[in-house]
This record gives sequence, structure tokens and C-alpha cells, in this order.
Amino acid sequence: MPINEKKIRKALADVLSARNIKIFIFVVFFVILFLLKKDMFIILFFVILGAVSMLYRLVFDVGVGFELVTMSTVLCGMRYGSKYGMLVGFLSVAIGLALNIRLFKAPIDSLYHLIGFTLIGYVAGLFSIANIFSVGIIINLVYNTLYFPFRLMFGTNVVKLLIFIASNIFFNYIIFKSIVPVFVNMVA
Repeated sequence: MPINEKKIRKALADVLSARNIKIFIFVVFFVILFLLKKDMFIILFFVILGAVSMLYRLVFDVGVGFELVTMSTVLCGMRYGSKYGMLVGFLSVAIGLALNIRLFKAPIDSLYHLIGFTLIGYVAGLFSIANIFSVGIIINLVYNTLYFPFRLMFGTNVVKLLIFIASNIFFNYIIFKSIVPVFVNMVA
């Protein structure tokens, strides 16, 4: 069977496409980062996880409070200290909002989240990771308690806001009860 030079060239061009080269470089970067600086890899992982968790709003226009930013911020703050907790909180929200286009649609709300999660990262860093469930839930309750009057000042529908806050508290309770212990073991 003769070798088809056109098929080989096309296959080679596909493999060496700009997109595949970028993916390859991205994967190599993360592997090297993981091997050299495991803690930095983990922090970057949680920034991306938090940001990506906000993207469901692009597809679904629902007012539920599902997000992994709280978990990522509290976990990194408690494990690596306030500075890294603040970094994870701020970057997760900033990237998530920018990808979601909400950063520009609701600048006051976005500013609240950026400042709020940065502060969550700081506060989380003040506590021992042994108490992560309690600290995570208390921080989430305080954040949502402050968020309620803030949103009311801007004329938000009370019922929709209560659904959002109640679902956010519920999801974070489930996340801190079931998923966080797995991640605590990962970052220990």
C-alpha cells in the first residue's frame, strides 16, 4: 500500500496546528509547575476551579447560588495563608466575571464580589484548617447576610434574592461537608 503524502502532510498539519501547540504548551506548563511547585499548581487549580464554576450563568439564566469560589478561597486561605486566600478569591471572581461578561454588566455587584471574596481569603487565613467546615459555613453565612441588604439597596427582587442566598448557603453546606474533606487531604 503506497504512502499517501497528502494525508501525511494533512495529519502533520493538524497535529502541529496553533491550537494543538497551545494546548501542548499549556499541559507541559502545568506538568512542570506541578513537579516543581506543587503548592503553586494547587493554588492555580483552585483559581481556575472557582472561575469556571461561575460559567454556568452563561448557559442557564437561573438565580441559584452555586459556586466553588467560596470553597477555593477558604481552602487556600486556611492552607497557604491570608495572602494566597486573597489572591485566589480575587482572581477566581475576576476571571469568572470577565468570562461571564457580568463584570461589565453589573459593575457595583462585581465590585462587591471582588472585595468580598478578597476579604474572605484574608479572614480564612486567620484560622486553622482543622476547623474548615465551621469556618467555611460561618464565612458563607456572614457574606450572604451582608449581601442581602447590599442588593436590596439596588432594588433587587426580594424573592429572587432569597432563593439565590438560600441556595448558595445550601450548596456551600453540601460542598464543605462532602467535597472539602477530599481537597483538604489533597493539599495537606
